[in-house]
Amino acid sequence: MPVGFLLRLHAFDHRTHGGVPSVGIRVTAAQLVAVGSGYRRNGFMGFRVLTDPQYRGHGLAHHVVCLLSAEAPERGLIPQYHCNRVNQASRRVVETAGLRLYFTTESLKPKP
Repeated sequence: MPVGFLLRLHAFDHRTHGGVPSVGIRVTAAQLVAVGSGYRRNGFMGFRVLTDPQYRGHGLAHHVVCLLSAEAPERGLIPQYHCNRVNQASRRVVETAGLRLYFTTESLKPKP
């Protein structure tokens, strides 16, 4: 992957479905390399980001998180980014986007 690939982005998709935005970054018309999408719940706009493993570490998730975070207040919602607390790369995205840890959740599996 060329170091300067960000300078050659083919397209930046920004769409809205159900009143909540989704954002995608492409390097060619056919290759989507980062995407984020949200949903409304109890005054929050929860969202997650997926980045193609070959394109991680180049700030794409940061840009997607910043755009989605900026959209939430315009819709009267509080941005809520979901990440695995042990995923250090995802935590760095949160920190560089100016967000902070607000709460954690835990998933439980019933005993057999």
